[in-house]
Amino acid sequence: MASAFQNRLVGTVVLVAVAVLVLPEILDGEKATFEQQFATIPLRPSVAVAEVSAVAIPAQQNKPTWQIEPDEPSSEAKAKPSAAASDATTKPKISKPAVKPVPKPIKAGWSVRLGSFKNAANVNRLVAKLRQQQFPAYTIPAKPVDGQLTVVFVGPEIDQKRLQRMRADLAKKVDITGKIVPYDPLQL
Repeated sequence: MASAFQNRLVGTVVLVAVAVLVLPEILDGEKATFEQQFATIPLRPSVAVAEVSAVAIPAQQNKPTWQIEPDEPSSEAKAKPSAAASDATTKPKISKPAVKPVPKPIKAGWSVRLGSFKNAANVNRLVAKLRQQQFPAYTIPAKPVDGQLTVVFVGPEIDQKRLQRMRADLAKKVDITGKIVPYDPLQL
């Protein structure tokens, strides 16, 4: 026969297993589910295609019934009104829609990225050291905050070759070499 200790141990294990499996279902209640309804978008709109039959079109319908008049008559048109009227009827001028020019990207320049720091005191110390050595230093964000990454840059400079020389001076004077990156004025 089994001992009393074994019976109690088996009973305890069974009760714990039942509690682990059943109690969460009882205490959890109804689970709320959120379903998003998506509208279906047709791939291609259905268009009825009309068949065009070969019908003889009279010659009068081929001619345009409208005339385009120039906005400002030129000096020749003022001098010869009959010639201008005949030109307007024979060769209508159709203006093209105005196309907006695409703005070219602005080359703002280059900067040397020296590093990213979480300690505001280290950022302030490095910026002070760089400015003491006459390097134009700035940070993003402008005010360093402890715990947030602050990136230290030197520049900006339009000429990349001049920035490479500045990078060599940084390596000599401050013992830091950085990476040359494009300057983005919108980051500030």
